[in-house]
Amino acid sequence: MIPWAGADFTRPGENEKGSVERLDLMIVLFLLVLINILVAVGRQQKKAWVSMIFSTVSFLLLLVVLLFVIRMFM
Repeated sequence: MIPWAGADFTRPGENEKGSVERLDLMIVLFLLVLINILVAVGRQQKKAWVSMIFSTVSFLLLLVVLLFVIRMFM
C-alpha cells in the first residue's frame, strides 16, 4: 500500500489505542513526579495552612492519576 494513501502506521502487535495509552502513561508519570515535588515542598513549609494546601492539591492530583490509570486498563 502507498504510505500516503491511508496506510496503517501502527507497529506490529500494537493496537489503535497504542499512542493514546502512551500519552496517558506519560501524563500519569508527570503527575506522580509533580505530586512528589508538592509533598516535599509542603513538608518544608513552616505554616500549617500552606502545608495543608500542598497536601490537599497532592491528594486531588492523586485522584486524577487514579482516573487515568483506570482509563488505561479499560
